[in-house]
Amino acid sequence: MKIIPQAVNVVLITVALAVAPGCQAPGANGSTNNTSNGAMLGGALGAIAGAVIGNQTHNAAAGAAIGALFGAATGAIIGHHMDDAQRQWLKEHAPQTLQTIDHNDAIAQAVAKGTAPEALATKEPLTVDNIKDIASAGVKNDVVIDEIQKSGSKYSSQDIADLQQAGVNPTVIEYIKTHAAA
Repeated sequence: MKIIPQAVNVVLITVALAVAPGCQAPGANGSTNNTSNGAMLGGALGAIAGAVIGNQTHNAAAGAAIGALFGAATGAIIGHHMDDAQRQWLKEHAPQTLQTIDHNDAIAQAVAKGTAPEALATKEPLTVDNIKDIASAGVKNDVVIDEIQKSGSKYSSQDIADLQQAGVNPTVIEYIKTHAAA
């Protein structure tokens, strides 16, 4: 009779592990970040693990709640450290790129809130070197794409070839080809 609950637990864990990598939570400026993704993934996996463990003591709901809290906190802490490491790498190796990103992020946030006068909403272009720097810092593809979108930059076929040769992820290259080509 214990085979059915164990089979259900295995199915739940398998489904969660299959679905969780595709989950992404939006960050403050609409892009995804490691802190929010870590919290979401940690919370989901913690809830499942807590439910499985709690089921052994006939209190799966409490186990799931405790597991979700612990998992979300742990995931957020790990994700935050990853975000900080990427930002620190950019600060040390590409400060101008970080300044451009911060500038464009501030404009995007102000425009979204309706608090940016049009005169202040001048975006800085994101250069090929900036994209190489961001990719070298280990920033996720969707964040790189978000920064390209916010900058409004356009890229030539030579720029795209340079990015390909530098090893920029094909997902980013494809986005540029279809949405940001000059």
